[in-house]
Amino acid sequence: MKILVVSDVHQELRVHRGVDESAAWEWLLGVVKAHAPDCVLGCGDWGYDVTVDQVKRLLSIAPVYTIYGNHENLAAWRDARNRNGALALIPDCRVIEVKGVRIAGINGIISPKGGVKRGVPRKTPEEFFKAALCLAGREVDVLLVHEVVPLPEYGRAVVGRELLEVVKEAVELVGPKVVFNGHLHDAPYTISALNQILYIRVDSSQASRHYAVLRWEEGLVEIWRDLAPVDRAPLKPQATSRGNKCRY
Repeated sequence: MKILVVSDVHQELRVHRGVDESAAWEWLLGVVKAHAPDCVLGCGDWGYDVTVDQVKRLLSIAPVYTIYGNHENLAAWRDARNRNGALALIPDCRVIEVKGVRIAGINGIISPKGGVKRGVPRKTPEEFFKAALCLAGREVDVLLVHEVVPLPEYGRAVVGRELLEVVKEAVELVGPKVVFNGHLHDAPYTISALNQILYIRVDSSQASRHYAVLRWEEGLVEIWRDLAPVDRAPLKPQATSRGNKCRY
């Protein structure tokens, strides 16, 4: 069982800080074709300029299960279905099973008052925790979140740390073996331990081009850049954290 995990692909029709983000989707398709995973998991921020046709092209290569972040064209994902008929976009409170691996997610980012911005819903801290409550005790193996867990090693990188403590509480409540997320940028990845939960953050934007490969039976998560492995971690987390410091 091989699962490819991305976050923050950011397909945008622009050049941002010298990086052509319009190349993101072709890069992604090349990575998925090369790895031929059993499925692709997404932690959100696919980009505002993703089209229905681009989503269909991705789904024609591999099954995709994803949550949304805060930079999305939700219209491109809302009705997208895999070949088996399953929705690509995972609703809150839903646990899906892929070859025995139980996967769930908590959609969106946190805003003190919630609401919608550019067509994408945001959660209050209470709504975020409520989404975790309905997953508690349901034997989730892999949890996808977009909002960041405010780990100590991120330091000043995390803005509004007190507000985000609920993300840490939510992850611990669900208790997966591994949690994947994104949202933080300017560093390609981090590997951390949250109690006995392995916490992996990846930046799959064109500025970083990193992603994770989960080899379930081997109990291993690999970090890749383009088509080259750069790091790895066992599913049973170690006491150390590594990677690069990052900021919003």
